Amino acid sequence: ESGEKGVYKLELIKGNIVNSEFMPVATRMYIDEEVDVSGAHNYDEILQEIMKKYKGEKHIYRFTLTGECEFSFDTAVLEEKIEAFLVTVRDNTRPCIDFSKASDEFSLKGLFLKYALKDKENLSDEEFNDALKAGLYYIEKEENNEN
Repeated sequence: ESGEKGVYKLELIKGNIVNSEFMPVATRMYIDEEVDVSGAHNYDEILQEIMKKYKGEKHIYRFTLTGECEFSFDTAVLEEKIEAFLVTVRDNTRPCIDFSKASDEFSLKGLFLKYALKDKENLSDEEFNDALKAGLYYIEKEENNEN
């Protein structure tokens, strides 16, 4: 369960509650947050959005990234940059691509998109987005000689 855990201290007078106070008992919280990273162009911009939901390094986090993202990224890189007891980053973003324009490019990326669009009807939207993100990620790495 996410959120703060604790107990309520109640003050009773003749069986009626006159005062209640929440008293946290856990030093560590499990925090599950969705983070919209639409329009992010680099890791720093994604981290900036994540840090808006950050509550300190002693907690356990699961950040689910949503929206349309203009570049492919590795969630492990993001996890390493966030100081916390435990961090998991899930990528539920969609690529921000003009398919008709990009698939006409004479490049590896253009060819990949052209064939991916032909195969789209055989996949669910989630499978297509996952395959697209993975393919574009590895093409970008190859173009940048990061392999």
